[in-house]
Amino acid sequence: MDTNNNATTRFQALRWPLIVVGLLSCHVSAMVLAINIASVGDGNAILPNYYDKALRWDELREQAAASARLDWDYTLTPSVLVDGSGNRQLRGTLTDAEGAGLPGAEVRLRVWHYEANAPLHAEPVATDSEGTFTVSLPMPLAGAWSCETIISSGADVFVDSREVAIVAPALPLREEGR
Repeated sequence: MDTNNNATTRFQALRWPLIVVGLLSCHVSAMVLAINIASVGDGNAILPNYYDKALRWDELREQAAASARLDWDYTLTPSVLVDGSGNRQLRGTLTDAEGAGLPGAEVRLRVWHYEANAPLHAEPVATDSEGTFTVSLPMPLAGAWSCETIISSGADVFVDSREVAIVAPALPLREEGR
């Protein structure tokens, strides 16, 4: 009986130091995980021009409301394939409120990956007779890409900001005969 009482006393004496060691171990593990998450990638999800956007918040909200009033529909689809130089094609479609394509609209596109350092700017392109356009940008990484688009058609200006997810790994294009 004396040995059972001795074991209980020993456990009671070690209980609080074991709790402290366990909590410290959990904290160290959480901090190592946080450092690992923060150090992966170069950009660490810092948005380009975030300060300017904050200063122009009301203006950007008004532009978004004006775009909503236009009732245009805009889709943006990335290609699964990447060419040999790391370029991926983005195909966009712009339609009006009735569902008809908007030909001749000027499209300016800016995209960035959340782990990249700088945004990529596409040269302005015009939509074709069906309201579609295609741009080729160096986008070899899979993951979430933020896309900001400004589309002008006559006096109307449509702005859009969205995320495009590229879930498939980048597949290089193969030339025929290889």
